[in-house]
Amino acid sequence: VSAFPGVVGSYVHGSVASGALIGRSGCVVAISTGEEPPTEEQQAELIPMAKRLAMHVTAARPKYLNADAVPADAVAAERALLLEQASSSGKPPEILEKMVDGRMKKFYAENTLMHQTHLVEPDGPVVSKALEEAGKRLGLPLSVEGFVLYQAGDE
Repeated sequence: VSAFPGVVGSYVHGSVASGALIGRSGCVVAISTGEEPPTEEQQAELIPMAKRLAMHVTAARPKYLNADAVPADAVAAERALLLEQASSSGKPPEILEKMVDGRMKKFYAENTLMHQTHLVEPDGPVVSKALEEAGKRLGLPLSVEGFVLYQAGDE
């Protein structure tokens, strides 16, 4: 993953020694700052923010960056499963669709980084809102370009 201009943050969980870059799991997160590179002052806030986001990814293990990154067949399969489950309620079709829509929001909140509640930031905002607020504070259009989650034993 990369972000230019921007910053890349990383986190290693369960490191074998203080400061070691080897552990049970870890993550690298790339945050873009739009067209302009961040100033030193902005970087001083962005780098720890990127590390906190990498910590979040390591703990929450999102499968996708955002709703657009979820493959269409995965969305269709999830909707079909949820519709089948909701159908047993005996509610009318228009109510079933609303039930499925609500459950799909939960699916995205569990599986996409940008829809998850941030586990490391104070007061636990949704990741997209935390990024938006930081961007306003810093005067930068922040966006997560991507992340890579590593697990010991994963292929």
